[in-house]
Amino acid sequence: MSSHKRWWQAVLAAFLLVFVFAAWIVFAPLQLGGQAAYVIVTGNSMEPGFHLGDLVVVHQQFVYQVGDIVAYRNAELRNYVFHRIIGKNLDHFILQGDHNSWTDSYQPTREEMVGKLWIHIPRAGKAVQWLRLPINMTLMAGAAGGILMTAVLMGRSKRGRGKSKKSGSEWFDIIKKRSFRDLVTSLGQSAPLKALRAKRSRAIVPRTEVPAPVRGQETRSWSGIIEGMFFVLGLLAFASLVLGFFAFNRPLWRNVPDDVSYQQTGAFSYSAVVPPGVYDSRMLNSGEPVFSKLTCFLNLQFDYTLAGDDLQGLAGTHQLTVQVIETDSGWQRTIPLEQETPFSGNTFTTLNILNLCQVEQIVAAMEQKTEFRATYYTLVITPSVTVTGKVSGRELQDTFEPRLALQFDQVHFFLARTDPLLGDPLNPSETGILTGFRTEANTLALLGKEFIISDLRTYAMIGLVFSLAGILSLVSFITIVARRSQESLVQLKYSSMLVDIHDRTLELSSPAIDVVTMDDLAKLAERHNSLILHETRGLTHHYLVQGDQITYRFILDESGGNLPEVLSMQQLEDSLQQGIERGEFQVYYQPIVSLADGKITTVEALLRWQHPERGLISAAEFIAIAERTGLIYKIGEWMLQVACTQFKKWQRAGMQIRLAINLSEYQLERDPAESISRVLRKTGVDPRTLQIEISEASIIKNVSTVLPGLQKLTDLGIQLSVDNIAGQSSLSALEQFPINSIKIDRLVVEKISNPENAATVSAMIIEGINLGLNVVAEGVETEEQLKFLRSHLCTLAQGYLLGRPAPADEVTLLLEKGRNPDRPKPAKGRPRSKEDAG
Repeated sequence: MSSHKRWWQAVLAAFLLVFVFAAWIVFAPLQLGGQAAYVIVTGNSMEPGFHLGDLVVVHQQFVYQVGDIVAYRNAELRNYVFHRIIGKNLDHFILQGDHNSWTDSYQPTREEMVGKLWIHIPRAGKAVQWLRLPINMTLMAGAAGGILMTAVLMGRSKRGRGKSKKSGSEWFDIIKKRSFRDLVTSLGQSAPLKALRAKRSRAIVPRTEVPAPVRGQETRSWSGIIEGMFFVLGLLAFASLVLGFFAFNRPLWRNVPDDVSYQQTGAFSYSAVVPPGVYDSRMLNSGEPVFSKLTCFLNLQFDYTLAGDDLQGLAGTHQLTVQVIETDSGWQRTIPLEQETPFSGNTFTTLNILNLCQVEQIVAAMEQKTEFRATYYTLVITPSVTVTGKVSGRELQDTFEPRLALQFDQVHFFLARTDPLLGDPLNPSETGILTGFRTEANTLALLGKEFIISDLRTYAMIGLVFSLAGILSLVSFITIVARRSQESLVQLKYSSMLVDIHDRTLELSSPAIDVVTMDDLAKLAERHNSLILHETRGLTHHYLVQGDQITYRFILDESGGNLPEVLSMQQLEDSLQQGIERGEFQVYYQPIVSLADGKITTVEALLRWQHPERGLISAAEFIAIAERTGLIYKIGEWMLQVACTQFKKWQRAGMQIRLAINLSEYQLERDPAESISRVLRKTGVDPRTLQIEISEASIIKNVSTVLPGLQKLTDLGIQLSVDNIAGQSSLSALEQFPINSIKIDRLVVEKISNPENAATVSAMIIEGINLGLNVVAEGVETEEQLKFLRSHLCTLAQGYLLGRPAPADEVTLLLEKGRNPDRPKPAKGRPRSKEDAG
């Protein structure tokens, strides 16, 4: 393989390496430093969107919002749960399945979240579960091993039969063996730069002082280094592009949760003076039962505290109320112990006296009037606290309403039993959170580490600039080598394919064919799986490739002599054949316009060759070669197939037009009716809408040969047109042919300003109309020509003024507009073939 291909393949290899690395970062599981987690749906709680056995991929997020579908690890179930967020409870998330009517009892925090839904692959989880079975994993491993072993054996077999090639990683060995200083030293001693320095110092050094093989070997040693540098610089360039893509698609800053917490606590206490002999002391304390026969008055105290960071401007109100409740029936009475009282600061204390005897009287009155009696009643003491202010600069507005429940009967009051998990009923507390966000530098996780986005952008830009500068430097170096010595460039590009031989050691035993470029010779070497033999004869270099009984040769004369410029017929045929195989041929279309109403009546198909080196080539430049090599039949049938397929599309779109296609003399001699009718049947084109164009010279000089073929075409219903008509005398010779129209040659129309030529054109139009033929004027490029043709009743016209040859999509737009295309004037002095000018 040629070195310049290997250089770009080194860049491609770098791209693939970066692509694989980026894909690994994106798709790698969390356990291996990636950002994804793979969860198999094991229930139906998320139906109908997600079904049992589906595979979902989730990505970690900094912020989760209500509505997100997430996966989290349930510590109680020891398994992943895949549900939707429906709300928040402080710093916990409330989740529910789309198919459920109940919410998750487990409320995870952000730290317990695995990730947010990224990719959903239906039924893929079943395949993963199938692969996890030991027997299936064994079978898959065996199959993979068998395939790998087969590939290895086939590779050894091919290496045994083929030639020895360089390893794709050989450049690494070269770079390892050479330090940067050695690299610079070698570069300074290389033949191309030695020559440049000699030129700058105006020292005249005969080129024969340095033997060519030595220069070749020294230049070749750089091929592997350049390949390695292309790989490294390509790796850096693509890595910078991928890094830049991720970095520039993310904002520099992000909002992250910054919640502020605070805590409201209360302390209930009660006391009363009691007679001696019942309690340990004369003072009844909190938590002890109260007997109403011993005391009716209970001293009730409530202490409130709000704790938090940076408390400012706290103020509020409090009001203590008592409710008497019978839980079974729902009866209740409210007794206000104090009016709504304001306070300021983060603490207050309220002290009230509760008359227990009054409570008993209220109950007794209800029982007497209703004759309803309950075993127990509940006395609920509630301090209603409202507070406003600021906590850590956040606005606070909250309430605190703890409840102290005492149960009582006809004898005593006592604390109601509560769940120990709810805490001490005498010391209630409640935590509040003021949600908010703070702005911080955004980061990107790579291989388990966080990198700041702004830094990554800087790294990406520096890497891209450095790598592009390095690649441009390499290209400049190669350009300098090419300008200074073509032989050095050849050695640089094709070092892996070259084998030096001594002068006159190779006697040609087969015919030699000279090729124009070294690139063509390299392609032939690849086609024949052969090396390129290099023979030096003074300042002339001979490069040879042995083919099938043919020797291909490229001669490079560094003394300034000319290289062979003529390709053999075989090479010309190969070039055309390669153009067909690579799909380099295109079909352009040029409109033919009615001069009566300005509408497009016919579209002529014209062949073009998009040559990789010469650009767009008209048929006039290669059609003769195609005819001599016999490729005209293959190219012609391909063109007819493409044109008819496009023409059928226009017909289906309602375009009422005709298709015109040229046939060469060689195609006419082979009876084209069969191949044309085959294409028409395949594409569904009506033969009556097809027009075949033949040059006047082709049919006049081969009347007996082409006339039967033309008659078969007309029998099919195909119309015939003769182009390149240059004079009135030609029309009389065409009467024996079954033609429908004639086309006046563009060279005649071009000189229509000449009175003699104008008279000739006028006579041709009149005689053509008298013969019942449509008359088409080719090469119409000026308004003067168009005006003349209209005034002399010419039927149709074709040329740059009415429409240039264009691809099918552009012509489609013209047909859809239903009017003439814009009519730009052609550039003066530009020679055009018939295909160019129409």
